[in-house]
Amino acid sequence: MTINNTEYLTSIGLDSVYIAEVLQDDSSAYLADTPVYLAPVAELSGAPKVTDETLYYDNQAFESLLSEGVTERKLKISALPSEMEALLTGEEFDAAAGRVYDSATPSSSPYFALGYRTMKSNGHYQYVWFMKGRFMKPANDHATVGEKAEAKPIELTYNAVKTIHQFTQGTRTDGIKRIKGDADTTNFDATGWFAAVQIPGSDDPDALTCTPVPADGEPAASITANLTFTFSNQIRSGSIGVILSKVDGAIVAGVFSWNAGYTVLTFNPNASLTNSAEYLITLSGVTDIYGQVLANTVYNFTCVGA
Repeated sequence: MTINNTEYLTSIGLDSVYIAEVLQDDSSAYLADTPVYLAPVAELSGAPKVTDETLYYDNQAFESLLSEGVTERKLKISALPSEMEALLTGEEFDAAAGRVYDSATPSSSPYFALGYRTMKSNGHYQYVWFMKGRFMKPANDHATVGEKAEAKPIELTYNAVKTIHQFTQGTRTDGIKRIKGDADTTNFDATGWFAAVQIPGSDDPDALTCTPVPADGEPAASITANLTFTFSNQIRSGSIGVILSKVDGAIVAGVFSWNAGYTVLTFNPNASLTNSAEYLITLSGVTDIYGQVLANTVYNFTCVGA
C-alpha cells in the first residue's frame, strides 16, 4: 500500500456540483448524458444506509452480516431554476409560459449521476461521481424579511443506488455506486472529470475512431446494402449527426439503428441507391461516453453493383 501524507488532509470546501441524466443502465450498457452544472452549493451531507445483523451460535457472536442500501446525499443550494427543477423531478416545464406543472408523480422522475469536488486544506481536490440516483422534490422554507434578512437555501435529497450494469473493476465485476479520486493519490488524473460521468477505464480511454463500411473512397458492392459505422468507443446517445447525400446535394432518406452497446450505427436507406452514382456521408458531433469528440468527417463511395 502506497499512501501520500497529503491524502490525510482535511476537507474545507465544496463546489462544482454537476448532474447527468442516466440514459441507459442495463446488462448491456451504462450510458449517461453530458454533465450540466446544477447550482451553487453550500453544504452536502449524508451517509450510506447500512444494516448489521449479528448471528449467534454456540452461545457467542459467530457472524456479522452487513448490507448496504441507498446512499442519501443532502445538498443545500442557493436556488433551483424552474426548468432544472422540472428536469430533476420529471415534471413538465412549459418554456413558453415559464411555468412548472407539478403533477405529483414522483415515479416518473428520471435517474441522474451526481458529481462534485471537495477542496482540502492544501488547496487540492477530491472528486466524486455517484453513478445513479433520484432526486426527491426540493424542500423549501420561506420567511418574511425582518430587521435582518435570513437566507433560506433549498435542500435537495439525492438517493444513490448501484448500477444494474456490471463493470470490470480490477479482479471483480459488479455494479458501481460511486467513483472517487484524490488529486494527491499517485496516478490519479482529474482531467475531464466533469466533461463526462466517469466509469472504469475513463481515465485512459482509447482514441475515438470510426470505421465505415463501405470505406472512404471504396465502391459499394450492392445498391441495396446497408451502411455501417463502427466506433472504437461507446457513443453518447443523441450526439451524432449523419447525412447521406448524392454529390449534387440530394439527401437520401433512411432509418438509423444502434447495436446494444452503442458502438455500431447502421443506416438502412428507404430505397435502393443508384448504380454508378457517387454518394457522400457526413458525420458530425460524434461524442463518446468519455467526452471525446470525433472531428467532423466526410466519406465518399460509389455504387458499382446491383
